[in-house]
Amino acid sequence: MELLTGELDEMDESEFRSYAVRSQAAEEMVRLLVGLAESDSRPENAAKFLRTLFDDAQDLTDAPKEDVDAIVAENVSLKEQLAALGERMAALCARVPAGELKLSGLAVLNVPQREEAAELYMRVQLLSHGGADAAAAQTASVALAAEAIFVDELILQLPAARDVSHLPVLRVTLWDAADHASEGAEPLASAEVALDADTGEMGGVALSSTVADGATLSFSFATTVVEREAEAGEAAVEA
Repeated sequence: MELLTGELDEMDESEFRSYAVRSQAAEEMVRLLVGLAESDSRPENAAKFLRTLFDDAQDLTDAPKEDVDAIVAENVSLKEQLAALGERMAALCARVPAGELKLSGLAVLNVPQREEAAELYMRVQLLSHGGADAAAAQTASVALAAEAIFVDELILQLPAARDVSHLPVLRVTLWDAADHASEGAEPLASAEVALDADTGEMGGVALSSTVADGATLSFSFATTVVEREAEAGEAAVEA
C-alpha cells in the first residue's frame, strides 16, 4: 500500500488516468460497471453494491490506523488492574467488624384504618448486607390510631466483612396484629428505605398501601461497631 499511496501523491488528471490504466484499475471498474448493467437483478443501491466489492482493507488514505496490538495490550492491563482492585476491596471488607443498626422513635402518621383491626405492629427487614439470611425485627403491638407510635428500639445485626460503601437498605412493613399469622396476609403499608449515613433521622417517608394513601413513616437510626470478643480480651490484658 505504501507503493500505491506514494504513486498517487501529487498526480494531475492525465497522470492519474495513465496510472489507472497501467494498474488495470480502469479495466476492473469497467468490468464491474458492465456486469452491473447486464445483471438481471440489479441492486437497489448501486453505489453501496460497488463499494462492497472493494476490499475495505485497501485504504489508500494516509489516515492513521488503530493499533490493534496496543488496544489488546491495554485491555489486558485494564483487566489486571480491575482484578487487583477487586482483591484490594475484598481485603478491606475483610477488616470491617460486625455492627448493629439501632432504630428508635418509629412512628406512622395517617395510619390506614380498618374496622376489624384493633392493634398494629411494625416489622423491619435488612434487605442489604445479608441476602437470604437478612436480619429482621418487629415491634410489640400498639392500639390502632391515626398516629401509631412504637416505643420499641429495634436492633438489626450487620455482618462483618460487609461492603461499607453500600449503606443499609430497609424494608419496613405495617401489619394488622389480628391477621399477621393468616396465610397470604398482606401488610397494611410498606416502604423500602435506603439510609444515607451511619447515623441520622428519616422523616416523611411515604408508605405505599392498598388500604389508604398518605401514610408516612419517621424514625431515628444509628450504627455501632460490635467489638470482637478477642479484641475485648486483648484490651483487658493490656489494661
